[in-house]
Amino acid sequence: MSAPETTHAPPQDMPHILLVDDALTIRAYLERLLTDAGYRVSAAINGAEGLERALLDRPDMVLADLNMPQMNGLEMVKQLRANSSAVQMPVAMLTTEQDDHDIADAIAVGANFHMSKPPQPETVLEIVHLLSGRGDLS
Repeated sequence: MSAPETTHAPPQDMPHILLVDDALTIRAYLERLLTDAGYRVSAAINGAEGLERALLDRPDMVLADLNMPQMNGLEMVKQLRANSSAVQMPVAMLTTEQDDHDIADAIAVGANFHMSKPPQPETVLEIVHLLSGRGDLS
């Protein structure tokens, strides 16, 4: 019988990243990547839940999918930007969409950055590092 798997939670003073994606595999991948890099991570499965968690938990950054059920990422960002307590919250959008129009829409509603799926680990870490307040890349 093997020993139970243990996870080491990052210290509470590390930046908190909220992942919002309806795809379990993407959430699991990003959660592992970010936790291993020392971030505190929580997750939501759609834009409505993501909006609620963002407003209640006040993460340092949101990493959200564009296309989700119940509320898509664009609508979630619009509503975050309309809320005075979340207007400055950094948001990076993830999507399989490569259309320039979709990227422009994400930026127009207030997303700070757009990444294509599947995201490269180095890109995710660079963007999260910058947008979460950990400083520059030097």
